[in-house]
Amino acid sequence: MVSFSYLLAALLPVVGAASVSCPSSNAPTVKVKNGTVVGIYNAHYQQDLFLGIPYAKPPIQDLRFTRPQHLTEKWTGPKQATEYGSYCYGFNVGLVGYDTNTTNPSSEDCLTINVVRPHDYRHEWAPKGLPVLVWVYGGGFQEGGSADTRYNMSRLVEMSTEMGKPVIGVSFNYRMNAFGFISGEPFNSIGAANLGLHDQRLALQWIQENIAFFGGDPSSVTLQGESAGALSISLNMLVHKGRDEGLFQRAILESGTPLFAHSFPTLADQKEILGMFLNKTECSVSKDIVSCLRKIPAEEFIKAATGIFWHPIIDNDLLSQLSSESIKRGDFLKIPLLIGTNTNEGSTFLEMFSQGSPVNTFDDVSRVLLTSVFPHQLPNATIARLHELYSDVMKNPSEAKLGTVLPNPGPAYGKLHGELSVLVGDSLFTAGRRVTCQAWGQRNIAAYSFRFDTNPAGLSPEIYGAAHFQEVPFVFDNIDGEGYDVNPFDVNNQSLKKKYLDLAQLMSRMWLSFVQTGDPNNHGVHGFNLHWPKYDSNSPVNIVFNATRGTTLEKDTYRAKAMNYIWESAAIFHR
Repeated sequence: MVSFSYLLAALLPVVGAASVSCPSSNAPTVKVKNGTVVGIYNAHYQQDLFLGIPYAKPPIQDLRFTRPQHLTEKWTGPKQATEYGSYCYGFNVGLVGYDTNTTNPSSEDCLTINVVRPHDYRHEWAPKGLPVLVWVYGGGFQEGGSADTRYNMSRLVEMSTEMGKPVIGVSFNYRMNAFGFISGEPFNSIGAANLGLHDQRLALQWIQENIAFFGGDPSSVTLQGESAGALSISLNMLVHKGRDEGLFQRAILESGTPLFAHSFPTLADQKEILGMFLNKTECSVSKDIVSCLRKIPAEEFIKAATGIFWHPIIDNDLLSQLSSESIKRGDFLKIPLLIGTNTNEGSTFLEMFSQGSPVNTFDDVSRVLLTSVFPHQLPNATIARLHELYSDVMKNPSEAKLGTVLPNPGPAYGKLHGELSVLVGDSLFTAGRRVTCQAWGQRNIAAYSFRFDTNPAGLSPEIYGAAHFQEVPFVFDNIDGEGYDVNPFDVNNQSLKKKYLDLAQLMSRMWLSFVQTGDPNNHGVHGFNLHWPKYDSNSPVNIVFNATRGTTLEKDTYRAKAMNYIWESAAIFHR
């Protein structure tokens, strides 16, 4: 396990170890359902941190491949909650702009939750308790963790206090890859599918049962996630056909929408994926696959699972229909949303999907779509129509909205680089963002839609642009670039850097305003008067966050024909 003092040193290099903790006799304590938790006081932020609290029994040995088990017994003594728990096992997906050159301590005993609150919480601040912001990390359902220093909840809690409307920050771990999303028989029959989603729901139940003890309001919970984190939140909005179980009341979705980004694996897909996995173990000929796999040491297990992409499935329990059907039928949790995507969502994915080969021909388009974006049997006519539509898009720069990305950055990338990057981005995220906003607008449910259009330092503007994940340092106000190989704010021009810092303050305050009030416009940024309107299906508008040109509004009507086709073809894509 990584010590909390080490993590704080990473987050706060200017703060000495002595200043981030207080004597144990003065350590903050909270009594929860299972007993007393003892946290740590952070003097720099003036906050109480309760880290690594178990919210389920360790999913090890015979509990591997089982749904998370409630902690029913009382602790025998105070539970020390002063260090982040280990990451759940994962593997590097190889996405430029997301993966970093770090190795994180991992364990199968990883189902822990973290709570960050202002110190000396006073009941008069909020008689019902403080609003709660819950971060759900991404990582393609293959990797990630709540201890990632890029997700500094302390800064958001600090900023909320500066705004005069404090919130409590929460984050948690959930199982991923084959540990969390194994499927196929016999796993489906024993209820072992979508375990990662079950982890998430148990963590949310823990919040409902315990957050009031920390001073939080369980009736004012906002989930925030990016990529697979946003997709996870979206799936939780579709669970049991959108039945409201009171687990959360608002959602912030960054690059992930209720229209699932990938094809849901069919039974045939599940069998094939499971077979690939079993062939990397000694269990492929076992008469009891489940028992055999349970005996494999965790390190060997994740080694066999590495490189095989595991995703949620239609399990006929939590999820009983395609996400596209849920949207069409209105079978979703009807709560306010703050939702958006980045200008160049597809650029880094295209590089990963094309495996370094240039994209120049229709065959290249087909290869990318079939092997990576939608590993499902798509009719040639569907692929040809997509190619035709996005070829037309590229003829109109205002439609393409490539930003700084070049249509053809050179022979290594191919003449269809721009076209395919837009197609991939729309297919994965942007079409789903628009469809979701339309569904919310038609039902008069508040939705605030954004497009992030700022290039970070460290990524090529001509190849990647405002790529996937690049809004994250801005919404966490991570201006020191903690956790990044290159600080996203380290642009050369000082006047431009000031604009980057100002944009980070604006976005993070807008996000917190939504958590606090359900409206991002109560941000309190002096001199910023542009109103972010709710999404109106008859007059759809996005707010555009561009540090260079300033924050503006745009009509959300670009690439209409192409994105409509993606939506109309959702069932073909098995989404």
